[in-house]
Amino acid sequence: MSDRHITAVVLLSGATTAATHDALRTALSAQTRRPERTVVVAPSDLSDDVHHAIEADLSAGTIGEILPISASVSRSGAIREMLELLARGTDAGAAEAQITTGGATAADLPQERAQPRRRRAREVDSAAVERERTQRAEELAQVPLRLREERSRPGRRIGAADGAAGESWLWFVVDGATPGTDALERQLEIVEVSPNTAAVGTKRVRHADPQEGLPLTAESADALVDVGLTLTHGGRIITGVDPGEIDQGQADWRQDVLAVPLPGMLVREQTLREVGGLDPDLPTPWAEIDLCRRIWRSGERVAVQASARVLHPHPTRPLLDRLQEQRTGQILTLLKHRGLLHALLTLVLLPLETLLRMLGAIAASAPRIAVMELRAALAVVPRVRRALSRGWRDRRGARVPRGRLAPLYLPRGEGVRRWADDTWSRLFADDDRRRRIRYTTWGIAGTRHGLEDADYGRHIVWTVVVALAATTLGIFALRGLFGRGDITGPGLRPMPESRQDLWGAAWSSWIPGGLGERGPGDALIRLLGHLPVGGDVLVELLVFAAVPVSALLAWWASGAITRAVGARLVLTTVWALSPSLLTGLAVGAWPLLLVHMLLPLLALALGRAIGLPHKVSQASVSAAAAGGLLLLVIGAVQPVLVLLGAVAAGLIAIAAPGRRRRLLWVLLPSLALHAPYLPIYLGHPQLLLAVSGVPSVGENPSLLDLAGLWPVASG
Repeated sequence: MSDRHITAVVLLSGATTAATHDALRTALSAQTRRPERTVVVAPSDLSDDVHHAIEADLSAGTIGEILPISASVSRSGAIREMLELLARGTDAGAAEAQITTGGATAADLPQERAQPRRRRAREVDSAAVERERTQRAEELAQVPLRLREERSRPGRRIGAADGAAGESWLWFVVDGATPGTDALERQLEIVEVSPNTAAVGTKRVRHADPQEGLPLTAESADALVDVGLTLTHGGRIITGVDPGEIDQGQADWRQDVLAVPLPGMLVREQTLREVGGLDPDLPTPWAEIDLCRRIWRSGERVAVQASARVLHPHPTRPLLDRLQEQRTGQILTLLKHRGLLHALLTLVLLPLETLLRMLGAIAASAPRIAVMELRAALAVVPRVRRALSRGWRDRRGARVPRGRLAPLYLPRGEGVRRWADDTWSRLFADDDRRRRIRYTTWGIAGTRHGLEDADYGRHIVWTVVVALAATTLGIFALRGLFGRGDITGPGLRPMPESRQDLWGAAWSSWIPGGLGERGPGDALIRLLGHLPVGGDVLVELLVFAAVPVSALLAWWASGAITRAVGARLVLTTVWALSPSLLTGLAVGAWPLLLVHMLLPLLALALGRAIGLPHKVSQASVSAAAAGGLLLLVIGAVQPVLVLLGAVAAGLIAIAAPGRRRRLLWVLLPSLALHAPYLPIYLGHPQLLLAVSGVPSVGENPSLLDLAGLWPVASG
């Protein structure tokens, strides 16, 4: 059997605990084939318990060396420093050997000096050496002459000749990813059979239902995570494993794969140096995918050993942070792996793609995902130049054409079929496993948002249906206004056109019209006057968008009360066809239409500000700020609505648990807007009912008018 020098590289992090470190130490000591050397990469933010433990291991000889690094160094930087450490050790060993011998043979040295350098005889497997040489010759025959230059081999240990035994291999053991007791031995079996294999990965598993008190080891894990990784041509990671799938050996046939994850990876040191290590701009697992792809293009092989198992830890970082990191890594990997023209086209179309993905997230009632998409695209910008330059450099030094790697990718037809199947499953989820959500939540009305009603994907389709139906209804109801020129109506007050008129309407204490009258300035004009769209255009937009926007916002807000589609459709229909909206459209009272559109959104913001739609722990400060801006616009239409909003906020604070003080942020902007007019409101209380600064006129409303939710002031 050939003698390979294995160095176990233990990558710790600031999140390493004494328990996870003990699990790694136990797994390493229990290996059926132990590594010759262990190097522990220790960041500066390690806890004191872990730091003392690794120092004790160093004193006991359990580990060979500790590599201290800064906490700000990334994983790629840690691997680079580890390679430099190994290179310094190799150079020091060579220099020591040269000084010790002084050019003489070992027989000329004194016995006491030759004693430490004594070596044992190696058992060389001639069949393995011949098999390795034959495979190298076959590979060399497929490489063009211009690429047949012999490369330096810094990964060889001292005294190891080409083709002989003594290669240096690195086995990466990552914090939290505990390997099985026979993982290293199983991985070396592939290297023995196929000497041109430069990287060997493992099967990653986890516990489907972890129980307290039981040891969490790779042998006891039952759920399958992945057996190697591959990509679609569009950049989607494919594992071929369904979430929660139980490991029954169904994927053990896999061997040649595009990439393997870093935890448990066994890689030849020489190859790792030649291809350049991990890309510092790519997050995991995109950095490993890029590394394995470079190994393939260098003429060597990447394989996975399904009989070697590594425990996959449960993620602890927030979901949005992980999604943003994965999206950024996907874009950078596509830019790096594609040709120059294709990469530039991808970069040009990136804003449009990001916009479409944001619209899809908004349609799915996931505004945080939309913000994440924008942040992920912006994070790509400062790294584009480095990604393109590294991709160009890798293509120049590659020995294997890019087309030779096509069988390792998912075929294009299969990729399209999987994308369509995944999209269909998300939109029309019909089984509990696919409809499972991350948290069980409770609605305002006590509706349980759990496994039984978690049809989030199906609600995307209903959102589109509601939007199309409301738009069609709005166009049909206002069909008489198309092609008629300017919109007129008894309650229509046009926006001032000039800046001088805007200033006068916003800040003057005299309301023109007829003989004129005293009154506060138009606070709504003061807010809307800063928009780039003004005059009749803004009024027409509000009138024509009243029905579809009211329906969509009511549909969105009703999701906080119930997830039942039928109940949400009833609430949406009642709000979109309420008498106040229809009467406002009939008379052209666009300020009241604006209030009608924003009220559902204000109710949703108030609830989320104290965690009502979900949990108290999910109370949102941003929702309170959004509610303050919404109430600012609503109160600018009619001041009495600020008082009603304050009463509603007080009732919510009394009746519902949560962080009640956040409701103050909802009221502060409106109070600041109306504070200069408090003396006028106290002297003339009827001005609280004024719409856009115009006091209420006309007859008193009847009971039928009040039942129709029509305000006292018609504008």
